[in-house]
Amino acid sequence: MVYDNAGGTENMADLAKIDLATAFEERKIRALLEDRIDDLKGQYPDREVAIAVWYDKSPQKWEQKILVLWTGSRVNEIYVTPPNALMPRGTPTIHATTVADFTEFLASDPQRLQQYLQNFEALYYEQDLVTAPIIQKFNLRAEPTGLMKGWYVSAQEFANAPAPKLRNLLSRWGQARPVIGLVKVEESSDFGHCSGLLHMEFSFGAGPRWLPLSLGALATNSFYNDWLEGRPGYFLFRGGSLYQIQRIEEKTAPEYSSQVLERLPDDRYPEVYLRAVSPSE
Repeated sequence: MVYDNAGGTENMADLAKIDLATAFEERKIRALLEDRIDDLKGQYPDREVAIAVWYDKSPQKWEQKILVLWTGSRVNEIYVTPPNALMPRGTPTIHATTVADFTEFLASDPQRLQQYLQNFEALYYEQDLVTAPIIQKFNLRAEPTGLMKGWYVSAQEFANAPAPKLRNLLSRWGQARPVIGLVKVEESSDFGHCSGLLHMEFSFGAGPRWLPLSLGALATNSFYNDWLEGRPGYFLFRGGSLYQIQRIEEKTAPEYSSQVLERLPDDRYPEVYLRAVSPSE
């Protein structure tokens, strides 16, 4: 068998072009659908959109489909709103009912809901407004497994904290909203050192979720700039774990994609190395 290397290269290039075009089209349609969902969120002052799911998704189709679940009492129906024929591609057909109805249908008539479970993506959801069966069916996760949440403490703040430092730092930060997250990927046998993937909470797309920080995103954080300038600070986590930053380096690690909610491009992850600080320090 003769292999035409040049032809093979051309075919691969053509395939890459197709993949890029499909990805671009999907992003464009997703943006249009998210705009429509934003409109729906302000449509009824006495109800809230709990979840909006893009189902039977295909960028090649002209008509897209959205399932919207509202808060409120049962209506015993799934209402269908067809797309506006005068609007551009990406204007969806909307199927809507309440969270209570959809939860009941899952238990009593699951076959009725099969169309919504085909090739779906949750574009928006509020985890506190949906039920456990809905969370399970649509695989809704707001944070990765093993996520530790906490705060950044600068080296100067740590030095100025009165003794006992850990207790006083927890007292100061304990009531504040966590701003940093860590998923450990390795830890020493004596628990004195660990490394992990840094996360922050983002509100775009499918609602507030804890997603990994890329190397580019690190530059906007004071902990990274302090470290670059030779002033490494500390991460204080709920429960009292305190770690000093030792180093930060980017690694290509495809295996980390299973530990985060959204993988980073090219599987390149900033990994932070930390030293545990005991309460007596």
